[in-house]
Amino acid sequence: MDQQFETLDTYITLAKKIISKFAPTFYANLRNELLSNEDAISDIASAIMIGDWRWDANRLGFNGKSKTRYSYRNQCGIWAIKTYLSNKYKK
Repeated sequence: MDQQFETLDTYITLAKKIISKFAPTFYANLRNELLSNEDAISDIASAIMIGDWRWDANRLGFNGKSKTRYSYRNQCGIWAIKTYLSNKYKK
């Protein structure tokens, strides 16, 4: 299997972009909250890394189509944001 990985800086940049784009869909100040929290950024970057590790271009979804690496990274980032919120409200 030919897997390609990015540098740590790239994953952190991707995490910040995903936070900036998707966090406001949950609530207004979540973007600022996440971007000011290094642990949250690193958790989301880790989720994207794991997504790259698990992504398979040949895997088909229920609709018979495959996901692009870009869309799978975004999905992993959204899941990480949801996990952050779940853990935040459990405390």
